[in-house]
Amino acid sequence: MIFLFAVYFVFIMTLLVTFLLSKKAYKKPPVKYIPTLILFILAFISSIMFVINNGMGELMIAVFLGLVAVANLLLLLALKVVRTIVAKGK
Repeated sequence: MIFLFAVYFVFIMTLLVTFLLSKKAYKKPPVKYIPTLILFILAFISSIMFVINNGMGELMIAVFLGLVAVANLLLLLALKVVRTIVAKGK
């Protein structure tokens, strides 16, 4: 049960970290993709564990981590669009 809370907490924390990194790392653009890359790696490892163990828990974790990684990419895209709109407004 505690593990599930930790997994769901990952969603909130990675979005927050991605947002903070995108604000702080405007001079080094690849840095803001680190949380998304880590989530894709964890999702891949969970999917491999699903294939080996054939447990539904690993599949659900892999799907969840993959969706969180996609949400991070969409957040970065939305932030880029907002910055472009704000820059054109000035």
